[in-house]
Amino acid sequence: MNKSEELKDTIFKSTLEIQDKNKLSSILVKLNNKSINTLVDLFKEKPEWILKFSNNIKAKKKAFASKDPKAWNDIIEAEALDLLEIAIEEIDE
Repeated sequence: MNKSEELKDTIFKSTLEIQDKNKLSSILVKLNNKSINTLVDLFKEKPEWILKFSNNIKAKKKAFASKDPKAWNDIIEAEALDLLEIAIEEIDE
């Protein structure tokens, strides 16, 4: 199984609704191989990140449609907090 198929498989094993699984996998398999490899590793280690990615993409679509700058700022702040969480976990290991 190649990494794109592995990414799809990992997403489809998640608890997301089927339409969310389809949307997320169709977007993420378009990434470059290095990014796909990283996501496969992340999603297998921390499956809760599948939901985070799905919610993030939904929020971005909604913010884009609404043209609301505050919505974009909220998304960026949430992403920064997620990155900080990852950094702290890396330091603790």
